[in-house]
Amino acid sequence: EKLGSKYDYLEKVRDRVTGEVKIRPKHLEFENSNILIVDDIISTGGTMALAASCALENNAERVFAYGTHALLVKGALDRLYASGITDVVSTDTVLSPISKISIYRSLKKSLERFI
Repeated sequence: EKLGSKYDYLEKVRDRVTGEVKIRPKHLEFENSNILIVDDIISTGGTMALAASCALENNAERVFAYGTHALLVKGALDRLYASGITDVVSTDTVLSPISKISIYRSLKKSLERFI
């Protein structure tokens, strides 16, 4: 709402035995839209890649991804770009090639108030 944009979510289901991730089908309006996928942790990138593919298959114009903590294991960045994501960014809580948003000042202020 603060961004003045529509928003929705996809439901992720992970098989507890195989670890396979599936996205539950849902009717979302992607056509001619720029989509931002947000997640707390980007580990292998599989979930984001799956969500990006879903958006692009439903005629999204471009897909961007944001993760608060980018662990980027097992070829995650390659997987994300191969899925059609235009750009990926994260904070600097875990340093990576996509750490473009610094939380240092905000964290420092919060800690100073706490201490």
